[in-house]
Amino acid sequence: MIASCVLSCVSTLFPTIRYSPHFLGPILDKLFAGVTFSVPGQSKKTRTRSVQNVRRHACSALIKMCRDNPELVMPEFNKIYTATKRLSADPNQLTQLEKVALYEALILLSNQFNDYRKQRDFLATILEPVATVWNSQEVTLGISTPENFVEFVGLTKYDEQDPKGINRANIIGSVQTIVAVTKRCTWPENEQEAMAGGFIQGTMENGKPIYRSACAPLIAQLLNNVLILTRTMNAIWSRDVQSKVDPAFKQAYEMMECDRLALLGSFSMISSCDSQTLKTLPDKLQSFLTMLHDLCYHTLAGASTCLGYEFYATPNLAKQLLSTTFTSLHLLPNHKLRPIIRVFLKLFVLYCPLEFYFSLLIPIFRGFCEYMLIRLGQCWEEVHEKTATNSDSDEPEKEVLEDQVVKHVTKDYLDFLRNVFRIRDQALKKNSGNDEMETEAKPEKLEPGEKTSEFFSLSDLGKAIVKTEDLMQNITLFVYSALSFDDSNVYFKAIGVAHLLLQELPNCNLLPEAVNHLFVAVLRPLQVHGHHDSHVSTILNNAIYHYDVFRPKYPKIIDVLLHVPGCDAEAVQAYDSKVLTTWSIGKPIPDKKKKDHFKKLVQPLIRVVVSNKYKKEVMFGKMPRLYRPPKPKAPTVDETSQEYGLIQLFKD
Repeated sequence: MIASCVLSCVSTLFPTIRYSPHFLGPILDKLFAGVTFSVPGQSKKTRTRSVQNVRRHACSALIKMCRDNPELVMPEFNKIYTATKRLSADPNQLTQLEKVALYEALILLSNQFNDYRKQRDFLATILEPVATVWNSQEVTLGISTPENFVEFVGLTKYDEQDPKGINRANIIGSVQTIVAVTKRCTWPENEQEAMAGGFIQGTMENGKPIYRSACAPLIAQLLNNVLILTRTMNAIWSRDVQSKVDPAFKQAYEMMECDRLALLGSFSMISSCDSQTLKTLPDKLQSFLTMLHDLCYHTLAGASTCLGYEFYATPNLAKQLLSTTFTSLHLLPNHKLRPIIRVFLKLFVLYCPLEFYFSLLIPIFRGFCEYMLIRLGQCWEEVHEKTATNSDSDEPEKEVLEDQVVKHVTKDYLDFLRNVFRIRDQALKKNSGNDEMETEAKPEKLEPGEKTSEFFSLSDLGKAIVKTEDLMQNITLFVYSALSFDDSNVYFKAIGVAHLLLQELPNCNLLPEAVNHLFVAVLRPLQVHGHHDSHVSTILNNAIYHYDVFRPKYPKIIDVLLHVPGCDAEAVQAYDSKVLTTWSIGKPIPDKKKKDHFKKLVQPLIRVVVSNKYKKEVMFGKMPRLYRPPKPKAPTVDETSQEYGLIQLFKD
């Protein structure tokens, strides 16, 4: 605890070094003392969690200093590099995670070189040992097929000696180092410095410079095996491969306990800080598979942000991704889809240059969006069936967990679609740490009948998707189906995407039947979420917005309202006539009056909970007034003889 507090103070006060640079050496000595902190009697494999926390805290403090104040640490670059090499050479000193953390600090400092060749040569010293292992024939063969992989990492035979542990360490170590390089390596932010350092290799069609990363030629040699590994990691979930796994390792295919508790909203200390971190072999395999799956997509996301134009310009990249990363997705459990969407695809789309939209993104979206429409549709059908039948499960916690995973995957996918269709800030800052990187555009002038609330403009990628009919159809069907999913958060996210799509849908030459289908999907949430009074207003606003947008071009949309059970045809015609009249004279109807009128039309659709369905209003007649005794009135000063001291106050 004391050591961690000291490290926190050192990290916090580090910016003061600019006024006392002679303290830099002792501070680094203190940090490396924390990196090598140990307790007598403990080895690399038996360190307690508290000891590991101190060592990781020291590594994190060093990374923070190099990230936030690299110019202050740069004078001691050689000292840090020498210490890292010395510690890395000792097999009993650093864990793989600690070694990679020290490499990250060095890579952050190397960004200050502002020299492409010098930084590339330095990164080569870090990646050369990794490339030797990662591209070796042994590893390449071990990850080439799912059958080879489960054998290579030791899943097929339980052995306490764990002879395959070295293979797992080589795989994890290689991928972690690749992630560290792509995450921390960058080019100078100043265009003039980048040009002088050799980081610009040309210009794009729009005149913007094409930056090149110092790690690009080194990482490019390693990406092929990463793509092959993603294909293999998807395929190991097939029944044939799982039948080859030793029964003792079936746990390796399950969700990690920490992830399970997080999804269930349960927070508890799994182990004491002073307990040793030794795990059973099945626990180690479970952690290995989970970590490796996530690292694969962090690697591809890092390639998108770090390699930039060079990565997207890779020949046949779309074909390579479709034949590796996006194969066998149907074998994956739902929770394994989250890293693909949240980690990889989000950044892959965000940093893609405009000229690669049709050649790269659209082909990938075609298959992936169609797949997600089918898969999530089936998942939500199962959720609704279980809710409708009120079936009692033997494993209620497992059922709740499955439902939560479906909801989270759906929200992640809708967030991804929102980022795809929403306009992006043109001034993307490299590795700024802001995942959203988007600015809200001012709404353009709307025509009569359109809603005048704020909204985001459609992005260039969104416009490209609109031109791709089959892709646009799959996305539209999913978004409007999501409006009826039994989850409030999903509904509100789906509304945001629907409003983006609605900017182009009226111009897509839809059939009247298709428009009616969409309007039915907009009204259906009244039956799903209508028992929440706070949701009804939002649903009605959304329905009115759609009616106003579609009505000028698709007059048959009125047929949907006419088919509402118990809806008066004359009332519908009156509402429609009033809307058309206000458009012609240019005088809008007050929102509240318009909403109340529309609510009367769709009132039979609004869901009522059972407790209120047969509610009987109780009316009380005239009741006798309750007798209340009058409150005593305090006497005034002149009505009492009591001395308050006022005379004495003004007497002198």
